[in-house]
Amino acid sequence: MISIVIPVLNEEDNLPELQRRLLKASEIWEENFEVVFVDDGSTDHTPVLLRGFYEADSRFKVLRLSRNFGHQVAISAGLEYATGDAVAIMDADLQDGPDELAQLLTKWREGYEVVYAVRRRRKENVFKQIAYWAFYRLLAWASSVRIPCWQSGGKGMKWCMPSGDDARKMSSSK
Repeated sequence: MISIVIPVLNEEDNLPELQRRLLKASEIWEENFEVVFVDDGSTDHTPVLLRGFYEADSRFKVLRLSRNFGHQVAISAGLEYATGDAVAIMDADLQDGPDELAQLLTKWREGYEVVYAVRRRRKENVFKQIAYWAFYRLLAWASSVRIPCWQSGGKGMKWCMPSGDDARKMSSSK
């Protein structure tokens, strides 16, 4: 089984389309799955929509944080709650679609413990692009794991898919 962790904050406009695309994409995954939505303190109708997803399909699970703790804390909470043999992390904004997961699952089935994609083109302004460039170079310098840096041009997406146990270990280590 795979777990898909999706942190959300005031995403009521995106959620119906995200659910539709997750269900459509899941038809080709050939895996049981759960989607763990982590509501990071939404103040719009996001909680109501998520409750409806769960009531209609128990594969859609919901964690609701008491207030906004931030994107990374929401991801960590989702990783703690996820029960899959592998965990995918994606954002709810649909910049990176659930349909891309099939390619990553193929690599996971080939035996890769960590599977991810690199965004090749960004929509952000030049200042954010410079910040991303600097962050990934700092991360590569500080990490013992080889992480390719972001490159420009082409299509890309942001996914991380370590094994379920490794993801939980990473989220709990300090």
